[in-house]
Amino acid sequence: MSIDRPDKYQVNQTDLFACVSPLDKQAPKPLTASRKRGRNLGLGSRNLTRVGKTCAHQSGKAFSTRGTLAERWSVFAKWLEQTQGIKRMQDITRDHAMAYGQALKARVERHELKA
Repeated sequence: MSIDRPDKYQVNQTDLFACVSPLDKQAPKPLTASRKRGRNLGLGSRNLTRVGKTCAHQSGKAFSTRGTLAERWSVFAKWLEQTQGIKRMQDITRDHAMAYGQALKARVERHELKA
């Protein structure tokens, strides 16, 4: 079963469920290879905290889970920027995640956090 749309609307290339009028100047641009490399894996923001929140909210998880993921990502992203100098998602390695785990472990041992 197909849905008929008026001819003045066209399907947006980045979202098959959104219709964009040709008169709409704010239509999103399709992602190109250069945009994917330049903006944290094509997620549209240069801010590491914001990119993580976007991923959490696009994950399809329950509302509460998305909020928890976004909150915890924000703490991790701030730690990366302050201690490691990392501002792009592409630069995060397994070693950074392990170092963050060790930093959390040290805070638990100093009774700054509860595990």
